[in-house]
Amino acid sequence: MMDRLPPQNLKAEESILSGCLLDKEMAEDAIELLVEDDFYKPAHSKIFKAIKSLHHKQEPVDLTTVATHMIDTGQSEAIGGAAYLSVITDQPIPPNVEHYAGLIKHAATLRKTIALCSDTINTCYGGDHSLAEVLNLLQSNALELGVDNNKQEFCTMEELSHQSFERYEAMREKTSEKSIQTGFYQLDRLTGGLKGSKLIIIAARPSIGKTAFMCNMVENMAGGRTKVGVFSLEMDKEDLDDRWNASLAGINTIRLTSSQKLDAEEWNRLTNVAERKSEWPVLIDDTGGMCIDEIVRRSRKMKRMGCEIIYIDQLSFIRAGKRKSIFEANTEHVEALGHLKKELRIPIVLLAQLNREVEKRGDKKPMLSDLKNTGMLEEAADLVLLGHRKYYYSKLPEDENHAAWELAKNRGGPTMDIEMVWLPKQAKFENKAMGY
Repeated sequence: MMDRLPPQNLKAEESILSGCLLDKEMAEDAIELLVEDDFYKPAHSKIFKAIKSLHHKQEPVDLTTVATHMIDTGQSEAIGGAAYLSVITDQPIPPNVEHYAGLIKHAATLRKTIALCSDTINTCYGGDHSLAEVLNLLQSNALELGVDNNKQEFCTMEELSHQSFERYEAMREKTSEKSIQTGFYQLDRLTGGLKGSKLIIIAARPSIGKTAFMCNMVENMAGGRTKVGVFSLEMDKEDLDDRWNASLAGINTIRLTSSQKLDAEEWNRLTNVAERKSEWPVLIDDTGGMCIDEIVRRSRKMKRMGCEIIYIDQLSFIRAGKRKSIFEANTEHVEALGHLKKELRIPIVLLAQLNREVEKRGDKKPMLSDLKNTGMLEEAADLVLLGHRKYYYSKLPEDENHAAWELAKNRGGPTMDIEMVWLPKQAKFENKAMGY
């Protein structure tokens, strides 16, 4: 198989390059549709790279400017000189740039598929990988092919600067990437909302309200039509739904989980809630005992189905590999999620438990150092939220509704305590400004 000619379409490549050198609008279209690695012939790849460079500098793109650029960068001889550029411009201009670009992209994707499949085959023959690892590799390769065919291995400073300027301009015109609002006003103000490749840690001692906080965020996001993925490794999906129903309908959670009969008004409220909630764009996976490779694989599937943010509840319930300490397992899991956030380009929110150092302090207030010995959490996180409720420790009536989530780490932004209100009957956090 290695002796066979890889898929390619040199005529389409020559035709596209001819169009780029002779038609400014066609060059702009081709730059949007293709990258230099899509071209099979190295000379064609170098010529297209030169065309992109001139375009990004807002300089004219034609036979003379490209030939001069190739001489200035020492690549003229490698492509066959100005004579080869003349041969290129003798080719007919494509009548439909999208179609011809599609032919080039198709051949490039087939070449990449062959390379990735060979990688998977070699892994299978190696015999020293688990089935989950092999399937994870296979899906990762498939995702790379299907989601981001324009992705380049390296990014030059020229390209990065151009992309950044476009991003700043979009912010100025208020057309930038969508920011996911949590519904907690101070948190959204401090972070600018959740977007892009971020690993977010929600951490607290047991029974402080990590899962409740997650449910409240999901409720706010889904109500705003943000598509959310949830891995509930600890609680069944029915338990999560009880929380959402209690929160939205204003009903004590115990009344939904006990044999007490609901009155007519409560049934009416639940009916209305069910109708609203049925339209939420939320995907829930409550499979227990999943290993990190399986979570990564299913996260990719959630992303393909449109999820813009993924929650994982919680770190300690991710199944560890054999003969690994808790610290080693947690480190492996956090590192994998750190890679995943960059691959999927969406926020990953991981719930985690703080160590017992919190209990030794007089005020029982958590600190960032309480994440130590839990495996890379503090180092890998972009945002860390630490939960605290006074009543859990004091049992004083005046503390019953107190809650705070400290934004203890905010990479590139401010940190502070965010005071909130805790409604124990609905297991719900609310903004402090709402009457308390």
